[in-house]
Amino acid sequence: MFGGMFGGAVIGGPDPEEERAPPKRPTPVTIPWAPTSPAVGWSDDHPPPNLPRLLASVQRPEAPLRGHLDALNCDHPLPCRADALLPPRDDGSSFLQPSSGNEEAYEERAAELDISLDTGFRALAKKLRPDEQAPRLAHMRNFWMHLESVASYWDKSADQYFDVVIHVEPEKADKSLEDGQKEAKRPRTGSLSDSSSKETTTDQPTGDLPTAESGSQETADSIPSQDQATPTSTGTPPQSDSIPSAIETPIAAPTLTKVVQRYKGRRIGNGAEMPDVHRADMVRAFVGGIASAFQCRVSQPYIAPGRVTPMLQVGNLEQPVRLTGFVSWLPINPDKAKANVLEGPIIGIQERNTLDFLSARVAQFSDRKCEHDLLREVAALLLMAQERRRQGKTAVTPGEGKWYATKERWGGGPGGKLPATQLREDELAKKKATIENSSTVSQSMKVEEKEAERNLKKAQHLEKLYARMKPKAGLWNPKLDYKAVGKVPGSKYDEVFLVSCVFHHIAVLKMTVHEAYVDFITTGVMPDPMPVESDWSTPRVERTDFFDIFDQQHRMWAFSVIWGVMEHVTRKVDTETKGGEEAGDGNTA
Repeated sequence: MFGGMFGGAVIGGPDPEEERAPPKRPTPVTIPWAPTSPAVGWSDDHPPPNLPRLLASVQRPEAPLRGHLDALNCDHPLPCRADALLPPRDDGSSFLQPSSGNEEAYEERAAELDISLDTGFRALAKKLRPDEQAPRLAHMRNFWMHLESVASYWDKSADQYFDVVIHVEPEKADKSLEDGQKEAKRPRTGSLSDSSSKETTTDQPTGDLPTAESGSQETADSIPSQDQATPTSTGTPPQSDSIPSAIETPIAAPTLTKVVQRYKGRRIGNGAEMPDVHRADMVRAFVGGIASAFQCRVSQPYIAPGRVTPMLQVGNLEQPVRLTGFVSWLPINPDKAKANVLEGPIIGIQERNTLDFLSARVAQFSDRKCEHDLLREVAALLLMAQERRRQGKTAVTPGEGKWYATKERWGGGPGGKLPATQLREDELAKKKATIENSSTVSQSMKVEEKEAERNLKKAQHLEKLYARMKPKAGLWNPKLDYKAVGKVPGSKYDEVFLVSCVFHHIAVLKMTVHEAYVDFITTGVMPDPMPVESDWSTPRVERTDFFDIFDQQHRMWAFSVIWGVMEHVTRKVDTETKGGEEAGDGNTA
């Protein structure tokens, strides 16, 4: 009933103080670096490369080379400081601090994030220590839930691997060597054969069985003599010489010891085993909790609204782009709000599951992996720039007005029936003839006739779909009113932002791109006349450092940067108001 309420969140993770079987060793974290390359301006003397042909040569997702990144001609002096990512306000203050009127919303969310991991997870499970004050989790509650899911694979701060010596009976030890499974018991104070012990383990042995304890070489047949009594392994005192040996207390069965590895901590696996949905839900919840203070929401392009696959249009080529979500504005217009139409996009969100940035052969970063990672970020930024550039334009349906999208297949020429349809018609005619020629009609004959009629209708419907050519679905989201929110009216440049997430780290990217460059990427046609700006063909990409969301201080830095981006993008600009009432209605596909 509530399976989809919190996505893939693991509500109530394992107790870090609980001893259990050890998970795999933690996956190493290697933050990707950004390769630099000089950007060269495009002109008639220095034309751009054939981007569609270059991208069409990629046969696998991991195949792009350095030439594909250089072909986009981006200037990426990375990284940049968080305070240098955004310009100051008109009054000289920083966007990283809340503006007048937003202080309360800022302080509420900051208080929910400025707590330790252990306190946040205990607050979710309602297992706070007596000396801890329960934090109020409201706006960022979903973030903490999904963060706990990520921490159950990545957080190694509480890892404790240790060895435990256990005792196992010989017959059970022999059985465990045969089938790899055993039922072992912990030693307790008193007899080794105490049947009340309930603490068991199913761990496999980590090495050879060590030598048995002293006294384990004795068997029940080696009874001490009357002249020299020996203590038994159970601690029983020597028997008197007057007591017959037949009634002496028998020695306990010998036991073997072995060493197994146990674990205390927060993880149930390592990062390589974590499903991608946990990281995606975490970063969406983090950005969504901040965006809600600005009457915005985070949407998933694959789900709602619109269900449109993110595609970057490069000339006549459509290149799929990994986009985890995007921030959009909730419209003030009640008709648009009722129709679930959003305005934007404002900020893009992208998470990636790459793990092997560090080369296994040499102690340096793999250039190929880092270049591919940066290329995916640049592609997401260009997609956001293309969508924001659609403001004021009308969607064009692919193949609209073309004969191959309006005529029947093969140009509408005459043709016979498909073999499947003809076969169903013959089958139905045979069933009807059998009923007409039969003196008695059984119930099974009527059922077979109805089944043949249904099969014929289905075949005729499929034949109509085959004969009719329909244009493919467009790239425009019908539930998104495209607007370049935050763009200065009349400016040739647009600022596009992207929240990037890898491992459990978050960074913010900004692309400053000329509208002529976006048009060239979309159409593949050089602008005519050429723009007077010399840097129109060299988009500038900036990225902050990666912030570790598990670290309390880093988490607050990431919150401050994303808050500043939302403050900057949703600021009041001349002739533009929230909800698009005075900036024009834009266009919806």
